[in-house]
Amino acid sequence: MNKKGLYAAAKAAGMCRDGKKKLRHAKSIDELVVFFKENIIWLVEHDYPPVAVLREHYAGFYNEWAAADAKGVEFFDQERVFVALASEGAAHYTHGKRGRVFVRHDSELTIYAENDTFVVVSVFDNARVTIRPTETAKVYVYLHGNAQVVDTPDCPQQIIIEKR
Repeated sequence: MNKKGLYAAAKAAGMCRDGKKKLRHAKSIDELVVFFKENIIWLVEHDYPPVAVLREHYAGFYNEWAAADAKGVEFFDQERVFVALASEGAAHYTHGKRGRVFVRHDSELTIYAENDTFVVVSVFDNARVTIRPTETAKVYVYLHGNAQVVDTPDCPQQIIIEKR
């Protein structure tokens, strides 16, 4: 596992000393994934890791809460979901679950929200999302850059969209 590009980019992005130390000491991809999950807000705010590093080291990566350049991904009731590069798939939320979803780069994701779920979706770059809510779901969508909500029913009580 080559972390040189990750560490250099973290330093350039202004990651704190403790964060860089945890990054440097991660011994496996699983430990890196945990680190990314714990720091996802900072990662998105600082556009980290850079696209070139993601493509070189993580293209095709897919686990229960994250995907990088993966097709046909599916997430089920995950508290946090991160989709990057040109990933495509769906996130499902059921039975009152709560979720925070981040969709980046050129990814496309469909969000299914039902049975009293509450989902906050942040869409960046050129990413596209489709929202499929039931009557008792609530989905907040924040669009950044050229991001879009596509092929989504007009449900003002269930879907709130804000351009930032």
